[in-house]
Amino acid sequence: MAGRPNLVVTLDELCELYKHIKTLPFHKIIEQNFVQEYEMNPENLLLQNMALVKKCRYEKNDFDKRMTYLNLLKHNPKLTKLEQSILELEKLSMTNVDAYFTMHKSLDQLRRSAKNEFLEKNIAIEVQKVLDPAIPQQKLESRNQRNAELIFLGAAVKKLLAESTGYEANNDIERIGIALKMAMFVEFGKEEYKGFKNVIQSFEERPECQKINKVINKIINDPRNPHKQ
Repeated sequence: MAGRPNLVVTLDELCELYKHIKTLPFHKIIEQNFVQEYEMNPENLLLQNMALVKKCRYEKNDFDKRMTYLNLLKHNPKLTKLEQSILELEKLSMTNVDAYFTMHKSLDQLRRSAKNEFLEKNIAIEVQKVLDPAIPQQKLESRNQRNAELIFLGAAVKKLLAESTGYEANNDIERIGIALKMAMFVEFGKEEYKGFKNVIQSFEERPECQKINKVINKIINDPRNPHKQ
């Protein structure tokens, strides 16, 4: 079976490739190496490092395909949110290295797998990170805040359960459920039974209730309480 013929590159083609790379605002390492070797000796580059030339030709071909895809996006009246974000990246791509490479990576992957929803979602996240770096940090801070609230709340519930002498034979989840139902019963009793409010007030004055109220106030005023406004 005949193999693929050896690539033949003329000095003129090499010069055109050099000019293309020099117009790019940012370079990959192989493009930097190409420019350095070309400026030292173009003929020597052809003779001794054809592998580098091939790689840079491949990069240029992909670049041209991405630019064609980008131009199609610009003329598309019905862009997705991701496609709109990519066009926003283009505005930054000449001066922002992250925007430049993220735009090209996104264009390349969208062009190859435009119907892959999972891939598009990941690209959209990466694009948004460049367009608005504060968003991932805000999400992280929000998640950390929520975790702190849950941890503190869990510790507070354990402390309150430890102070209660009711239903100690039940597990913590069951005791929490009983407490919630009792609270509902109290609200129901206020509406249905005359004098029930007086019973509640009398019960609140018991030492056991006063002790729990003190624990609640201590928890609320704890400086570590993330629920404090």
